[in-house]
Amino acid sequence: MAKYEIETTTQELYLHNTPESLTVVAYDEYGNTFSTLHGVPFEWRIHGDTYSGAADGHTVLRFLTWTESEYATPPSIAVLESRGMQGHMQLVSGLRTGSAVVDVSLWESVYSSVPAAHVRLLVMANAQLSPALAYLMPGSELKLSVRVVQQGSEK
Repeated sequence: MAKYEIETTTQELYLHNTPESLTVVAYDEYGNTFSTLHGVPFEWRIHGDTYSGAADGHTVLRFLTWTESEYATPPSIAVLESRGMQGHMQLVSGLRTGSAVVDVSLWESVYSSVPAAHVRLLVMANAQLSPALAYLMPGSELKLSVRVVQQGSEK
């Protein structure tokens, strides 16, 4: 294994929303993709984002185990989690607004020369203004309301 990357459908998560699944994609020295990483143990970590000045990423993001989530647990992940390990897929959820960096490396020390892969994730509040669109005359006023959506419910 020459390098690996973290694949995600988005780098922007909504606060208190459904978790995002992160997946490792690995390549050999010729750029060919490994066909499977099932059963391979990885070590996932959350760090503060130096770009945004966040000192501790654990206040922004948290990992969920597949077995504690509502998602169907892949069998190879279930075996690793039963041993207290992490696999090639990891669930992450936003705790508060901000940004953090997630990185992953192979658990086996024989691969310590392969650099860790990382991805920066931004957690945002899912806020909606009402009315969403308004046309005003100069000098007029408008009262807006803000709704925060959390896992389908509005507050």
